[in-house]
Amino acid sequence: MDASTDHVAPSGDPSAHVAFRPQHVSGSMPENVEELRLEVMRLRDELIGCLAREGELRARLQKFHTGDARRDEAMGILNHQSVVARNEDLEDQIDLILNSRTWKIGALLLGPAKPLRKILRKRG
Repeated sequence: MDASTDHVAPSGDPSAHVAFRPQHVSGSMPENVEELRLEVMRLRDELIGCLAREGELRARLQKFHTGDARRDEAMGILNHQSVVARNEDLEDQIDLILNSRTWKIGALLLGPAKPLRKILRKRG
């Protein structure tokens, strides 16, 4: 196996969490205690490296999520501000309509018809 495929899992997925090393699975077992001790230390160092890499990835993931949350919050604030501004514009338009001469004349003419409409709705 060459150096570029040294960390590729048997499934072929380079993003697998566990490094696949054929020498761990196949190959002869160390003959003496010193070789075993060196293999244990090498595996320990590899585990420490994997744990450090996991910590780095978790920190990057947390930073990514924090950035998303801040971006979403900023977009929410902007959206809220635009909705409030639109509502204020609509309220101003409603005030203009209710205070217009046409609305007041219509209300004056159609005001007495309200009780008649209620009676007709109850019958119909």
